[in-house]
Amino acid sequence: MYSKFPDYFSPVREKILDTATELFLNLGFKSVTMDDLAQELGISKKTIYSHFKNKPELVKECTLGLFHKIADGIDCI
Repeated sequence: MYSKFPDYFSPVREKILDTATELFLNLGFKSVTMDDLAQELGISKKTIYSHFKNKPELVKECTLGLFHKIADGIDCI
Protein backbone atom coordinates (compact mmCIF):
# COMPACT_ATOMS: atom_id res chain seq x y z
CA MET A 1 0.00 0.00 0.00
CA TYR A 2 1.31 3.43 -0.92
CA SER A 3 1.89 5.88 1.90
CA LYS A 4 2.55 9.57 1.39
CA PHE A 5 5.06 9.27 4.23
CA PRO A 6 8.20 7.39 3.13
CA ASP A 7 9.76 4.66 5.23
CA TYR A 8 12.82 6.55 6.45
CA PHE A 9 14.61 3.39 7.56
CA SER A 10 14.02 1.34 4.43
CA PRO A 11 17.10 -0.48 3.10
CA VAL A 12 16.06 0.53 -0.43
CA ARG A 13 15.83 4.19 0.59
CA GLU A 14 19.26 4.00 2.20
CA LYS A 15 20.75 2.39 -0.93
CA ILE A 16 19.22 5.14 -3.09
CA LEU A 17 20.71 7.80 -0.80
CA ASP A 18 24.15 6.15 -0.73
CA THR A 19 24.32 5.71 -4.49
CA ALA A 20 22.89 9.16 -5.25
CA THR A 21 25.36 10.81 -2.87
CA GLU A 22 28.26 9.03 -4.55
CA LEU A 23 27.07 9.98 -8.04
CA PHE A 24 26.35 13.60 -7.06
CA LEU A 25 29.79 13.98 -5.50
CA ASN A 26 31.60 12.42 -8.45
CA LEU A 27 29.59 13.84 -11.36
CA GLY A 28 27.70 16.83 -9.94
CA PHE A 29 24.01 16.89 -9.11
CA LYS A 30 23.12 18.71 -12.35
CA SER A 31 24.76 15.98 -14.44
CA VAL A 32 23.06 13.04 -12.73
CA THR A 33 19.53 12.30 -13.91
CA MET A 34 16.98 10.17 -12.16
CA ASP A 35 17.31 7.79 -15.12
CA ASP A 36 21.07 7.54 -14.44
CA LEU A 37 20.42 6.80 -10.79
CA ALA A 38 17.75 4.19 -11.55
CA GLN A 39 20.06 2.48 -14.05
CA GLU A 40 22.98 2.47 -11.58
CA LEU A 41 20.77 0.92 -8.90
CA GLY A 42 19.01 -1.51 -11.23
CA ILE A 43 15.59 -0.23 -10.15
CA SER A 44 12.83 1.80 -11.77
CA LYS A 45 12.39 5.54 -11.44
CA LYS A 46 9.00 4.78 -9.93
CA THR A 47 10.77 3.09 -7.01
CA ILE A 48 12.94 6.16 -6.48
CA TYR A 49 9.90 8.44 -6.63
CA SER A 50 8.11 6.25 -4.08
CA HIS A 51 10.82 7.29 -1.60
CA PHE A 52 11.54 10.86 -2.76
CA LYS A 53 9.03 13.37 -4.13
CA ASN A 54 11.50 14.84 -6.66
CA LYS A 55 15.18 15.33 -7.42
CA PRO A 56 15.59 18.46 -5.27
CA GLU A 57 14.27 16.52 -2.26
CA LEU A 58 16.76 13.72 -2.99
CA VAL A 59 19.63 16.23 -3.30
CA LYS A 60 18.56 17.81 0.00
CA GLU A 61 18.48 14.44 1.78
CA CYS A 62 21.89 13.48 0.36
CA THR A 63 23.35 16.82 1.44
CA LEU A 64 21.93 16.52 4.96
CA GLY A 65 23.19 12.95 5.26
CA LEU A 66 26.69 13.96 4.19
CA PHE A 67 26.61 16.93 6.57
CA HIS A 68 25.66 14.68 9.51
CA LYS A 69 28.37 12.17 8.59
CA ILE A 70 31.02 14.93 8.53
CA ALA A 71 29.68 16.51 11.74
CA ASP A 72 29.79 13.14 13.51
CA GLY A 73 33.39 12.68 12.38
CA ILE A 74 34.33 16.11 13.71
CA ASP A 75 32.59 15.32 17.01
CA CYS A 76 34.67 12.17 17.36
CA ILE A 77 37.87 14.18 16.94
